[in-house]
Amino acid sequence: MINPLLLAEWAWGVLVALVMSMLPGGSPASSSIDVIEARGAAYASLPSPGELPHDFVLPYLRGGAERACVEASNSPARSGEWVFFPYGYASYWRPDRESMKTGWGDLHPSEDPGDAPLTLHATNLAPPFETYRLEIPSYTAYGNIDDRREYFYALGDFILPSLGTWAVEVTSRENWGCFVIVLDEIAPVERPTYVP
Repeated sequence: MINPLLLAEWAWGVLVALVMSMLPGGSPASSSIDVIEARGAAYASLPSPGELPHDFVLPYLRGGAERACVEASNSPARSGEWVFFPYGYASYWRPDRESMKTGWGDLHPSEDPGDAPLTLHATNLAPPFETYRLEIPSYTAYGNIDDRREYFYALGDFILPSLGTWAVEVTSRENWGCFVIVLDEIAPVERPTYVP
């Protein structure tokens, strides 16, 4: 079922993007990102925990704790309260793939791993502003870090439907993030063979 509030926010974002595209120097992509980041700034939040989850301290993450859209086509990134592991998403993307490996970790995990709904809402930043939405009811995987278990979302069914520059807004409880994925070509049917 479509949430009327989210539909209204999306419609407003499209309207703002269209108006901005008609102004000198305005672009639909920048105005759509502005709308998404404004939603992020208004989204409920919690203070950062004293000890960050393992995935949040990796030295090679792009982005940071700011609630801003971060480019993450092929490289791991952090945006706000989320880390995203694309595993070369843009390099291997095809709209007809049955599965694409991605990983998503939240800063403020649910106390009940069986009740941790995740929403991914993606918007293509070019007309006709195609959207894609995926909802997951709970964590799908975990890892043991030192003496504690950290849950995360390992998704195979997050497959964007078309070429373009996509802003992927991810939310769950008090966690918000936005990742930009640029899909500028369709990958070959078979992954390239690794040659050392």
